[in-house]
Amino acid sequence: MAELETEILELTTNEDTGLHRVVDFNAKYYKQKTDEKVCDRIKRHAKKYSSLNYMKSCLFSNVPIIQNLKKYNLRKYLVSDILSGITVGIMQIPQGMAFGLLTTLPPICGMYTAFFGPLTYFFIGSSRHLSVGAVAVVSLMMASVIDVAMQENNLYAVKESSTNISTDDIINKRKIEIATLPSPVLPNPVIATDYIADAFIIGIVAFTHSVSGARLLARKHNYEIDPNQELVASGAGSVVCSIFSGYINAGSLSRTMVLDGTNGKSQIACLVGCVIVIIMILAIGPLFYSLPKCVLSAVIIINLRTMYLQILEVPSLWRTSKYDFVIWMVTFLTSSILDVDIGIASSLIFSLLTVSLRTQSPSSYTLGFVGKTNQLKSVDRYDPVVTPDNVRIVQFQAPIYFANADIFVKSVVKLTGIDPVKARKKQKQFNQIETNISPIDVTENCDLTMQIESKMSENFVDGVEIVILDFSGVNFVDIVGIKALKRVYTDYNSIGIQVFIASCNDTVASMMTSTDFMKDYEETVYLTVNCILTHKKLRSGLQV
Repeated sequence: MAELETEILELTTNEDTGLHRVVDFNAKYYKQKTDEKVCDRIKRHAKKYSSLNYMKSCLFSNVPIIQNLKKYNLRKYLVSDILSGITVGIMQIPQGMAFGLLTTLPPICGMYTAFFGPLTYFFIGSSRHLSVGAVAVVSLMMASVIDVAMQENNLYAVKESSTNISTDDIINKRKIEIATLPSPVLPNPVIATDYIADAFIIGIVAFTHSVSGARLLARKHNYEIDPNQELVASGAGSVVCSIFSGYINAGSLSRTMVLDGTNGKSQIACLVGCVIVIIMILAIGPLFYSLPKCVLSAVIIINLRTMYLQILEVPSLWRTSKYDFVIWMVTFLTSSILDVDIGIASSLIFSLLTVSLRTQSPSSYTLGFVGKTNQLKSVDRYDPVVTPDNVRIVQFQAPIYFANADIFVKSVVKLTGIDPVKARKKQKQFNQIETNISPIDVTENCDLTMQIESKMSENFVDGVEIVILDFSGVNFVDIVGIKALKRVYTDYNSIGIQVFIASCNDTVASMMTSTDFMKDYEETVYLTVNCILTHKKLRSGLQV
């Protein structure tokens, strides 16, 4: 530890103090990219992707169960996984039937989803605890799509009572169908094209539902999940379920918490749950055919209860973030009044609108050094704060692009307290007055001389000579933002004020270089604010 501190101290003392500007620093330390021929690049990538190690890594990353089984402690985890799987499997039975009924499909479709969804996720899912299957929100969204499809195709006109088959024959036939697994049938792609938008929205909701629960348990048990792999698992599970008369599956937070609470350790528990579900479908299924729908409705209400109880969090959300509160209310009202898919789509659009609004009202401050420290903070929030009398340090905490470029220019004017347009007008008026006064009048009239000297000392800019733009909070700048920067430089230079930029990241610096801004103003772009003050010898006396 002492050796490391000594090395850091040596690096600090041997620092290149002369490299204040970004151009000088990059010229010495920036890695220059070597031009590589296209053929060499293709050979390098072909060699990389055809190697055995890369193929093995692809297999392990796309089929996580292989690595999980290698690390699985059979004696320690198997019993708890079996008990947990039985519990989750028993939960899957009423929930699968209830959520299948919620979609307006036969309840058995929910059971097929409760079997094929977890079975697919067992092989390619990255979470050890997520319980996949039918969920209430996705089932509710499926119901709206199915209702529209049935109305468009007049499927309600098909009634079983129109046939010559007796009611007992129909019941016995359905009992036999329930007691078997469905044959795989590929969905009709022609029909699917009419519902691409609905499928996209439902798929995003299902994935979000799954990955949020997976992350929650991953943080609790100190392991990582792969969101990309979760997206693949969610899509693959939905495809398999659609082939076997199911529908889109997702992770259930309630079942996941039960799995974790019963000491489940891996997806082996979900595999045991699949065994329970398949036993129910093949052996016990006919006994559930006459189950009253009110029982399944009670299961739906209980599972939606936690969702509606979230309304109790609204007051705390209002106190925490007004933007999040408004997003929550828009989502709730549109989903309740219109439809779930419309509510989710409108909430996504409204969320993007709030992001745009936040960039339209960014935070910006005038900075100074707090006390005897080296920390730059807002002069309005900290005390005591000191800055050189002839310097204004401005920090803009937002990207500078086409939507807020004018706001950036106005913020600089407001925070520096100097409007270049007004200053030029005052200077022009003074120049006109000065040209109309002869040197004899000036020498004879003492009051007039003092007035002219006072105006000259005022310099129309309150004695400010330097404006420093702290870009530590600027993530990126586009072409319109670069034009706004050039405008600031031109306006302030026209009234004798130097403008400097400090602490811009590599993305902003690259944009400045590609637009020739760095070529024109490279002498004014520095690494940090301290580099500017040190180079201009303005740090002396900045102590309270």
